[in-house]
Amino acid sequence: MPLPRWEMLGCGGLHEFGDSLSISACHDNAGVHTNHELLQWLTWMRSSYERKLSVRGLDELTAWRKTRHEISHESGRYFSVVGVSVESTSREVSRWTQPLVYHPGEGINGLITQRIRGVLHFLVRACLYPGNRDHFELGSTVSRSDYLSCAGHPDAPEFLDLFIDRDPSWVRYSSIQSEEGGRFYHYQNRYMVLELPAGTIKEVPEYFRWFTLGQIQSLIPHGYFTIEMRNLHACLLLY
Repeated sequence: MPLPRWEMLGCGGLHEFGDSLSISACHDNAGVHTNHELLQWLTWMRSSYERKLSVRGLDELTAWRKTRHEISHESGRYFSVVGVSVESTSREVSRWTQPLVYHPGEGINGLITQRIRGVLHFLVRACLYPGNRDHFELGSTVSRSDYLSCAGHPDAPEFLDLFIDRDPSWVRYSSIQSEEGGRFYHYQNRYMVLELPAGTIKEVPEYFRWFTLGQIQSLIPHGYFTIEMRNLHACLLLY
């Protein structure tokens, strides 16, 4: 598999951005919220939404169809499960078949940062995914498969338009990365970090909060963050 291609973008200021990351990482007490307040918010989100999980057979799922080669939604949206036959000379066995999750198009995993009181803050989202037994996790600002096809739709994620109609001077990181090939069939996400001018976003919905980089790093070892958010955090370490 080829290495993911990546590039740092923006109209200068990248060294300044790296310095700002260091300040944001070293001063977790400079956030607009304390760590205690952020954990209280996450606990409140987890306790405020009731959810019931149940196991259903494929024949009980509305609008999902099964063919010889795949399980997919009749609308053509969302994901599908496809069967593949694999041959390899570097694994425990030389040939096998297995199901893989297939997402059409290119996904996005995007993080917005903005200076608040002179310190970089990152817009983190409390996200709830199907099958997640831990209720809400902390994720990137936007995480969406096939994001271009959902632009303008009523169910398009909050702040997606800022990534689609982005000013090139906002871009601090942009990279196409392949997701885990043992589970996903040729699925790629664009990982992106945008630095918006101070004051661009003044209010956020209740399921978003501003974190300093230090606050993110202090909570990552406790398992609060999604894998997508942890990957973005790793991208920031390139600075």
